[in-house]
Amino acid sequence: MKKFFSVILFGFAAVFNLSAVPTSAEQLRSELESAIKAKDTNAIATLFNLQGVSTDMKSQVFMMATAMVYDGVASVKLSPLPADIELTNQLNGVRYSPNVRVIGVIDIVGIKTGNGTQLPYGELAGKFYLPGTIKETIDTKAPKEKGLHIWISSTSGNQAGIIFNGSYVYLKAGKEITKTVIFTNQMSSAFYGDSIKSCQFKSSSSEGSAHLWITEDGINVFDSGTLENTNSISYEKK
Repeated sequence: MKKFFSVILFGFAAVFNLSAVPTSAEQLRSELESAIKAKDTNAIATLFNLQGVSTDMKSQVFMMATAMVYDGVASVKLSPLPADIELTNQLNGVRYSPNVRVIGVIDIVGIKTGNGTQLPYGELAGKFYLPGTIKETIDTKAPKEKGLHIWISSTSGNQAGIIFNGSYVYLKAGKEITKTVIFTNQMSSAFYGDSIKSCQFKSSSSEGSAHLWITEDGINVFDSGTLENTNSISYEKK
């Protein structure tokens, strides 16, 4: 399963020695890989850009660095910027945006879990960084958004697993947002918005079982129960 650390999580971008800042994307990739292998969370932190980052955003990167160090590293490579990446996020009247020009992502695969992680990287004045996050209050009266979560899990006797194709629709600031997904066996998607309007998933096999849960601010709004021998599972807000 691949996770993408959105810029809303980036906070501690410590650049202690400007002369040592990487001058190419490959150098940034190499130094990040070396820092993970050395289990050096401070070295990972120095690869973030701190310019304009507020104090309350500075602790989050250590969570990421600790996770990367714990997971170890099987591979670290540069990849193009995904077409559907969201670099600017807005939550409860506050806009979160990267403080460098993002030009690609670094794909990291851990040894222990085999999970994939994507970190955006960018360039500023010929130097290459992992971006920090700038917070900007744009609406002091904005209504509080809810924490929305969709989780689907399946079991099957098929060793290759069950492939699901589907989509979900949620409301954010009164607007409908649609996301399409493809995954094998299970998916957990957490985000912010007003509410989840609908979702539908179809699988490659009608054998096995599937279970869909939906929560809003931690409150269970839908539980399909375990559905046996079905290739379709859906939800529609009433």
